[in-house]
Amino acid sequence: MSFQKPTVEEVQAYCEERNNGVDPEVFWHFYNGKGWKVGKSPMVSWQSCVFTWEKNNRNKKTSNSLPIPTYIPPPEPTEEDRAEIDRLLEQNGGFFGAMRNKTEEK
Repeated sequence: MSFQKPTVEEVQAYCEERNNGVDPEVFWHFYNGKGWKVGKSPMVSWQSCVFTWEKNNRNKKTSNSLPIPTYIPPPEPTEEDRAEIDRLLEQNGGFFGAMRNKTEEK
Protein backbone atom coordinates (compact mmCIF):
# COMPACT_ATOMS: atom_id res chain seq x y z
CA MET A 1 0.00 0.00 0.00
CA SER A 2 1.47 3.35 -1.03
CA PHE A 3 1.28 6.59 0.94
CA GLN A 4 -1.95 8.53 0.56
CA LYS A 5 -1.67 12.28 1.17
CA PRO A 6 -4.30 13.18 3.82
CA THR A 7 -6.76 16.03 3.58
CA VAL A 8 -6.73 18.80 6.17
CA GLU A 9 -10.06 17.37 7.39
CA GLU A 10 -8.53 13.92 7.93
CA VAL A 11 -5.65 15.41 9.91
CA GLN A 12 -8.10 17.53 11.90
CA ALA A 13 -10.29 14.51 12.73
CA TYR A 14 -7.22 12.51 13.81
CA CYS A 15 -5.91 15.34 16.00
CA GLU A 16 -9.35 15.85 17.59
CA GLU A 17 -9.60 12.10 18.24
CA ARG A 18 -6.23 12.19 20.00
CA ASN A 19 -6.95 15.58 21.65
CA ASN A 20 -3.30 16.41 21.13
CA GLY A 21 -3.25 20.18 20.53
CA VAL A 22 -1.53 19.80 17.13
CA ASP A 23 -2.79 22.42 14.69
CA PRO A 24 -3.92 20.30 11.72
CA GLU A 25 -3.64 23.12 9.17
CA VAL A 26 -0.09 23.98 10.24
CA PHE A 27 0.83 20.29 10.09
CA TRP A 28 -0.77 19.80 6.67
CA HIS A 29 0.80 22.91 5.12
CA PHE A 30 4.20 22.11 6.64
CA TYR A 31 4.37 18.67 5.04
CA ASN A 32 2.58 19.69 1.86
CA GLY A 33 5.29 22.31 1.35
CA LYS A 34 7.93 19.60 1.79
CA GLY A 35 6.27 17.25 -0.71
CA TRP A 36 5.20 14.91 2.13
CA LYS A 37 8.79 13.96 2.88
CA VAL A 38 10.50 13.40 6.21
CA GLY A 39 14.00 14.66 5.66
CA LYS A 40 14.82 13.32 2.20
CA SER A 41 12.64 10.21 2.49
CA PRO A 42 9.03 9.93 1.36
CA MET A 43 6.57 9.91 4.25
CA VAL A 44 5.27 6.46 5.15
CA SER A 45 2.64 7.35 7.77
CA TRP A 46 1.26 10.82 8.39
CA GLN A 47 -0.33 9.55 11.63
CA SER A 48 3.14 8.72 12.97
CA CYS A 49 4.28 12.23 12.09
CA VAL A 50 1.28 13.69 13.96
CA PHE A 51 2.29 11.57 16.96
CA THR A 52 5.83 13.00 16.77
CA TRP A 53 4.43 16.56 16.69
CA GLU A 54 2.21 15.66 19.65
CA LYS A 55 5.20 14.35 21.59
CA ASN A 56 7.32 17.40 20.74
CA ASN A 57 4.52 19.73 21.87
CA ARG A 58 4.26 17.82 25.16
CA ASN A 59 8.03 18.11 25.69
CA LYS A 60 7.94 21.86 25.07
CA LYS A 61 5.20 22.33 27.68
CA THR A 62 7.06 20.33 30.32
CA SER A 63 10.60 21.46 29.58
CA ASN A 64 12.60 23.11 32.31
CA SER A 65 13.67 25.91 30.03
CA LEU A 66 13.43 29.39 31.42
CA PRO A 67 10.89 31.80 29.99
CA ILE A 68 12.16 34.35 27.51
CA PRO A 69 12.75 37.56 29.46
CA THR A 70 10.84 40.66 28.53
CA TYR A 71 12.98 43.74 27.97
CA ILE A 72 12.14 46.49 30.42
CA PRO A 73 13.91 49.74 29.56
CA PRO A 74 15.69 51.48 32.43
CA PRO A 75 14.01 54.54 33.86
CA GLU A 76 15.01 57.91 32.49
CA PRO A 77 17.58 59.61 34.75
CA THR A 78 16.27 62.45 36.88
CA GLU A 79 17.79 65.95 36.82
CA GLU A 80 19.62 65.03 40.05
CA ASP A 81 21.04 61.91 38.38
CA ARG A 82 22.20 63.93 35.37
CA ALA A 83 23.84 66.51 37.63
CA GLU A 84 25.65 63.75 39.58
CA ILE A 85 26.83 62.10 36.34
CA ASP A 86 28.11 65.42 35.01
CA ARG A 87 29.89 66.13 38.33
CA LEU A 88 31.58 62.71 38.33
CA LEU A 89 32.61 63.00 34.70
CA GLU A 90 34.10 66.42 35.26
CA GLN A 91 35.87 65.25 38.41
CA ASN A 92 37.39 62.26 36.56
CA GLY A 93 38.35 63.96 33.31
CA GLY A 94 35.31 63.03 31.19
CA PHE A 95 34.11 59.60 30.15
CA PHE A 96 37.46 58.29 28.95
CA GLY A 97 39.23 59.72 31.94
CA ALA A 98 36.76 57.97 34.22
CA MET A 99 37.33 54.70 32.36
CA ARG A 100 41.12 55.15 32.57
CA ASN A 101 40.90 55.84 36.33
CA LYS A 102 38.73 52.75 36.82
CA THR A 103 41.25 50.45 35.06
CA GLU A 104 44.16 51.96 36.99
CA GLU A 105 42.45 51.08 40.28
CA LYS A 106 42.65 47.34 39.47
